[in-house]
Amino acid sequence: MTLPPALAARLAKRGIIKANTTTAKDPPPPVQTNEEIIAEDYDNNHEEVSPKEQFWEGIEGVNVDPIKGHKGCPNKSNIYHECSKICVKTWKQGKVTPSEKLLENKRKVLELWPLPAGWEEVYDEGTGYFYFWNVHNNLVSWLPPSHPRAAPSESAAHLREERVLREGDESDDSSEASDQEVPQQTYKEKRAHERREREREMVHHRDKKKHRVKDNDLDPMDPASYSDIPRGSWTSGLDAHAKTGVDTTASGSLYQMRPYPAPGAILAANAKQSSPPPSP
Repeated sequence: MTLPPALAARLAKRGIIKANTTTAKDPPPPVQTNEEIIAEDYDNNHEEVSPKEQFWEGIEGVNVDPIKGHKGCPNKSNIYHECSKICVKTWKQGKVTPSEKLLENKRKVLELWPLPAGWEEVYDEGTGYFYFWNVHNNLVSWLPPSHPRAAPSESAAHLREERVLREGDESDDSSEASDQEVPQQTYKEKRAHERREREREMVHHRDKKKHRVKDNDLDPMDPASYSDIPRGSWTSGLDAHAKTGVDTTASGSLYQMRPYPAPGAILAANAKQSSPPPSP
């Protein structure tokens, strides 16, 4: 490759290259030919596949039972989970074979709590664990039935089917009720009805407020406002026993309502004790 003449002269002046290399003839420029350029059509490129199509590739014809669920999905034991093609793509076949540790643990458990007649062990590819199934009444349990903590119950598929049927019945009832509704009122009738309801609420609110004031017009210091004693009159609380000298504040079974002696009686008794006895 030949260098440009100016660059070759500067390099030769510095002694980097030999001077005779600058005298080399440059090769003749290539002959330009007229070539036809055709733009590629990217709009009709059928080889490119969108990420969404790549995700669903290979499971187009797969049908998932919404009741039983996909066998490889670990969430099919939840009665509120409905398996779809997403479960098939995400979990695929699940855990096809159990591990050696799981088989050893299962063997030890069955040695301690053997299965009764009519029960079988079933491997679940979704969770990777064994469960136990009663062939007579379709009850299932994660532990052997003879285990003290075992709780046999109906399968998730059966409970999910009951839930779907119950929700379907409720939706049918609601649709029938909506079909039997009264046709909508006109705009004027609706406005008049709303106005009457608003006036009725205002009258009820005023009556309720008056009634509340009448019930709560007690003095906050009146014991009848915060206790069960009856409401008194203007004479309630006056000392009705002032003339008798009875102590109404005394308590107890022996001293209840103990009368106080009059002051004159006390002075007379003291004078009688201090005075000498009369002479005969």
